[in-house]
Amino acid sequence: MTAGPAIAIVGGGVYAARLCRLLAEALPPGGTLRLHARRPDRLARIVEPLVGRLAAGWRVAAAPSLPACVDGVDAVVLLVRIGGLAARAHDETFPERFGLVGDEGLGAGGLANGYRSAPVIAEMAATFRQHCPRAFIANLVAPLGLTTRVLCAAGLSAVGVCELPAVTLDDLCGDAGAEAQFEYAGFNHLGWFWNVRAGDRQLLPEAVRRGTVDALTFADMGAAPLRYYYEIFDVAAGGRLGLVR
Repeated sequence: MTAGPAIAIVGGGVYAARLCRLLAEALPPGGTLRLHARRPDRLARIVEPLVGRLAAGWRVAAAPSLPACVDGVDAVVLLVRIGGLAARAHDETFPERFGLVGDEGLGAGGLANGYRSAPVIAEMAATFRQHCPRAFIANLVAPLGLTTRVLCAAGLSAVGVCELPAVTLDDLCGDAGAEAQFEYAGFNHLGWFWNVRAGDRQLLPEAVRRGTVDALTFADMGAAPLRYYYEIFDVAAGGRLGLVR
């Protein structure tokens, strides 16, 4: 057993090194980071510069297998991309042949990614159930809603992590910033904000006037969507905002 928290980072490629440094700086001292990836040769090149150089006494090691990586850990950061960048390129280009927008998480590309990824994530979930059943899982695998649901359906404590709602909220709030309160609901990248306010000040009409929210969409829905709505489902609205050509 190791002292301090143990966190498994599964996948992530070249971004894993930066994530290790940020976790070591942000979390209590003296923990362990275990990394696992498809290619051991690349993983060794990522881990080697981090050994003995992380903040606050954190340790890092490459794990030879997924079970070894996650066994007994307190948390898992799941960053895999099933099929690699070639699969992402496929998901984001083949829909264009049918006049559709390509995306790895939504539409035809998202469905292709889901069919490919869900069975693999289900297998991983079974490994997590066996080796770290009480671990918190931060899932960043597209399509995010579907893959997070697979993990939750396996009885795991999983949350899908995406920065897009927070970035969108910042744009909607303008100068109101941290004072804002809001309501939000959605699935995958198809979320909607409504009743965004700072005290008695309603912020969505202001966002419409700034050109952050499409006026007709707000008039119809009384809410503001994430940008994928404009790019995939209402390209006319996206064009009015300059998001779609």
